[in-house]
Amino acid sequence: MSNLLNEGVATFPRRADRVNLHEAALAEVTASYSELFRQGGISISPDLINEAAEATEGYPFLIQLVGYYLWLEADKAGWKLDQTNVQRGIAAAQRRNTLVVVESALSDISERDRDFLDAMAAQDGPSAAGQIGALLKAKRNVVSKYRNRLIAAGLIESAGYVKVDFAISGLRQYLRE
Repeated sequence: MSNLLNEGVATFPRRADRVNLHEAALAEVTASYSELFRQGGISISPDLINEAAEATEGYPFLIQLVGYYLWLEADKAGWKLDQTNVQRGIAAAQRRNTLVVVESALSDISERDRDFLDAMAAQDGPSAAGQIGALLKAKRNVVSKYRNRLIAAGLIESAGYVKVDFAISGLRQYLRE
């Protein structure tokens, strides 16, 4: 999509409203997987369904990817999923998410944007503006500028008063590697 937009020939995607698919509740993901696998004749334990649902973190694209890769694993395993199949399916979905979503999202950010994200990745959970400023040795207005840019880019989101967190599943782990 980025390549298409950068070519300047596609005005429709630039004008189109962005629809933010918010996180789904893990209970809903678990129920959906349970029903889907039952209807598909796939044997899988409730614990493994929970593990698969938790791996999605409620992100719509990961819900789709995990389900898809588990279905492929089930096909190879005679329609019965065990711990090994589920872990393989989850790993494949996470690799695909990294390639398609994470790396694509980072492809056109500035070095200072990346520094901001790296400062966030150094922390567990939401990051306070003061923590980021201290790590970057930056003033409040500079932190605010990059915070706003990264929120607008969809890489981070507000997580309460003066706090932000990653908006893309797997981004923190990718930056830490």
